[in-house]
Amino acid sequence: IPEIKTFKEIYILTNSLKLLQNRITKLINILLQIKEQKTAEKLEIISEKDHLALKLQETLKAIEVRRVKRFKNEEEKKKEQWINEGLNKLYEASKIKTDSLEELANKVNDNITVYSDAFLSVVYIKRKEQDKEYLEAVSTIGLGEEKAFKRKIDFGEGIVGTIALEKKLLYFDKIPEDYHLIVTGLSMMKPKSIIVIPLIYEDELYGIMELGFLKILKDFEIKFFEKASSEIALSIRNIINNIRTEKLLEQMKQQNIEIEKTQKQLEKHLKELRRKEREAQQKELELKAIITAVNNTLLTIEYSTEGTLITANNRYLKTMHYSLNELRGVNVLDLVKTERIELENIIRRVSNGESLQKIVKRFTKYGEVKWLYSTYTPYYNAEGKITKILYFAFDITETQKYIEKLEKEIKLLSLNKSEDK
Repeated sequence: IPEIKTFKEIYILTNSLKLLQNRITKLINILLQIKEQKTAEKLEIISEKDHLALKLQETLKAIEVRRVKRFKNEEEKKKEQWINEGLNKLYEASKIKTDSLEELANKVNDNITVYSDAFLSVVYIKRKEQDKEYLEAVSTIGLGEEKAFKRKIDFGEGIVGTIALEKKLLYFDKIPEDYHLIVTGLSMMKPKSIIVIPLIYEDELYGIMELGFLKILKDFEIKFFEKASSEIALSIRNIINNIRTEKLLEQMKQQNIEIEKTQKQLEKHLKELRRKEREAQQKELELKAIITAVNNTLLTIEYSTEGTLITANNRYLKTMHYSLNELRGVNVLDLVKTERIELENIIRRVSNGESLQKIVKRFTKYGEVKWLYSTYTPYYNAEGKITKILYFAFDITETQKYIEKLEKEIKLLSLNKSEDK
């Protein structure tokens, strides 16, 4: 109503109503924004007595704090979820059917570069040769064929070799000029950030993983690589243990084969030894029989090349009426009388290697004459040296007496014939 301005009270009242309407509308909008979990606009505080605005402002601050906290929690959950999903994928990629470190490295490399958006990646495995440890690159992604790349790195050599000694993760975003270049088509780009990860499990280094990115890594991404380190190292260790176990099993298998061969050879040798043992026992029995027969038939003595008597059999002792204790250590030359020169000559000749046979006259302990058909044989030791003289003899005393008797009778007959003539 245009004329309303002429009525001052009505004009003031109308303006106040309009202001109140605007404020209520704004309040409703703020409440709707809060309900819809949107960022609410600020409500102007008119005065210290504007209790509704003050209370609402406090509520809005509290809501914003909770919203920010909830947002951070959600972000942290997303980061943790991203890390866990990456570790699960890495675990699945590590489950290979073969015991090939190269295949494991390739699968891990492919998986982790795709998941983390890495453009450059190298997996080094720790090797040992003649007590010297070094790192060998077994899987690479993003390196051009024309780029000179050192596949073997000694501990302490360069960044990678230093990390192998220190066993600490290294991340940097200031890249040296001579660092690896990522080849993409015909263009070549240098990474903006690099992470070098020691692959460690239970404080044992199993390798190094080196990755390059065309971005700056966030903290949770670096945390992912820290956790991934032990997972990859564990997979490497399992394969190394499997390879070592396979080698041990193969060695045991070969050893078992050798043991079986040896056992069969031993069984064969044992059978042969048993056969020879039976033959030896048979021969021993035969030899004992021969020796018994000899001892029952022959008179035997063993004495040194100087004539010292060593032993004599029972047949000799019984025939000559001696005991072994009486003869052992006695020189045989002392047992003869007029035949000493003859026996000395025999000992000398046999000591020089001759074998002699002859009939000799000997005396018993009591002076009884014994005629013996004797054999003197040299005894050679393992070195071919004559160390003893073996004496064998037949007692032909009765035969000799009979011959002497015949000779006397023949002589007597000859005398009688002469007298008859």
